[in-house]
Amino acid sequence: MEGLHVALKRAQMADVFRGISIGDIEISHLLYADDAIVLSPLSLDNASHLICIFRFFFLASGLKIYLLKSKLIGVGVPYSVVPNVARYVGCGADILPFVHLGVLVGDNMGRPKACSTIID
Repeated sequence: MEGLHVALKRAQMADVFRGISIGDIEISHLLYADDAIVLSPLSLDNASHLICIFRFFFLASGLKIYLLKSKLIGVGVPYSVVPNVARYVGCGADILPFVHLGVLVGDNMGRPKACSTIID
């Protein structure tokens, strides 16, 4: 996964791929073990560059991103746009909240309900 990190950071530095900005920080991805969350403004341009980055990562490492298991989630955009971009990328579309590694993400994380699967 270090190779994917380097590929995404280089694409970001070359201004080929954009992450999301939070204050002065731009975040393009979060990695944990063999899971990856890619954060980006929703556009066909960014999606097309992401597909190329995944392809180059596969060619260099032999590790393939399994897009059929992946989900595209739009935050702050109309849901009607999300399935079109998801089809372009080759993955499914989803909405918030979603479950990642058994944890509900995108809900009010301060509520006990958000942690109920962990407690159970």
